[in-house]
Amino acid sequence: MPIALLPLIYDLMVSVEAESHGSMFKKGVIFGFILLGLSHLWLFELTPWAPIAGIALLWGSYSIFLSIFYGIGFYLFSLIYTRHLRWLILPLVWVLIEWARSYGPLANTVSSLGYSQVLNQGLLQWASLIGVFGLSFFLVLFSCIIIECLISKHRIIWILFLIIVTVSCTSVSYYMFFFNPPTSVGSIEILSIQPNYSQKFKMDPKNFDQIQLDLIMQTRIHETRKTELIVWPEII
Repeated sequence: MPIALLPLIYDLMVSVEAESHGSMFKKGVIFGFILLGLSHLWLFELTPWAPIAGIALLWGSYSIFLSIFYGIGFYLFSLIYTRHLRWLILPLVWVLIEWARSYGPLANTVSSLGYSQVLNQGLLQWASLIGVFGLSFFLVLFSCIIIECLISKHRIIWILFLIIVTVSCTSVSYYMFFFNPPTSVGSIEILSIQPNYSQKFKMDPKNFDQIQLDLIMQTRIHETRKTELIVWPEII
């Protein structure tokens, strides 16, 4: 679970009544810029092929552009906020933000919460049912329920609700992972190999043979698996 998100969720749910709509918009823009600015720092790896000033301008302008979606989302949350449904409204608004910035010529889904669970094999099974945005919704919803357990007057009810949700979701995840693998007709086993190279290393022609050899060796490690299609990364 994205524990790092809890302070932000707490602040949004507690301070929304006291803050103006404009203040909520600014808070969303600041959060979005920090989140997406950090996510796009890889752009500075392009310095051997582009001027640093141009990369910095691209990084800053693009991060600001995408952060506006969070500003609008937080503004919308303050408009439709109700104390009794805040735990449900915020996850819906969050998914709307991620969905909106995934469309258009400048679309980008980087840092969508659903992708943060790529190593959580249990929870990741839900993506086959509700998609990445649905997974983001669930993560924010779970965080909101935790906050309600801390600030609500009916803490016992919320704690019981949290336990029920956790046990139910864990049980379903366990079942899907161990007892209900995909059995679609015509499905094939696919293996994706994605080594991690720095931009400078993989763009140097002198390293092409080494990269190819690494991919071949990693592929042979998985030869015993019943894989029908092996996907190599774009760098090859």
